[in-house]
Amino acid sequence: FDGSYALPAFRYEVIDSSFQGPPRSFVLYDKREQWWENVLDALTSGKKIFVFVPSKNVPRGVLKLAEKLVGHFSWEEGRVLSYHADANKEKDAVVDCENVWGHKDVHCVLTNSCITVGVDFNRQRVFDEVHAFYSPQVSLRDFFQVIYRVRNPISPNMHLYRTKRCPFPDHYIGEPRLPKNQTYMDLYEGLKIEHYANVNAHSYETFDMIAEYFI
Repeated sequence: FDGSYALPAFRYEVIDSSFQGPPRSFVLYDKREQWWENVLDALTSGKKIFVFVPSKNVPRGVLKLAEKLVGHFSWEEGRVLSYHADANKEKDAVVDCENVWGHKDVHCVLTNSCITVGVDFNRQRVFDEVHAFYSPQVSLRDFFQVIYRVRNPISPNMHLYRTKRCPFPDHYIGEPRLPKNQTYMDLYEGLKIEHYANVNAHSYETFDMIAEYFI
């Protein structure tokens, strides 16, 4: 970098992006119920956790699970912070996530893929664990981006339940009923390409390959 070309009105900061956090690994759960029980056990024991789920509105989506946690533990407002596409006010606050998430009254951060690159919680020894529920309706790159928003959890073990279920109707029940519109069909086909790249012929080969890169 030649400083003679720098504009005097700007301040430049060099960031070393080569830092590598401690290696992580997945603890896999065969059943979603077992994974959820582990989430409850972690919170019961007083741990502060980061939880990813793929959806907002389904029975096991962000809204319902946040409601379940509040009811299960009889928590006051603010113990669970939940994020999804329509939580604009809450998402605006994550620019200061180290103070918002790091507050002593916050026990759980629950989100779908709306929280991704640009949100970094770098404080150490604040979050105890990361818990994640993977479904191929979320792209693999988004999934791994989200679960690494908490950079330095105390435990290197990330608790994972994953399913091969697909959000596209033809994956299980034949051809979808879609509008006979070429633009819509082109979009649908593009989304299927993304999806099949994720599930990779009904195996976890792609998932495991990307996991190996990240962890």
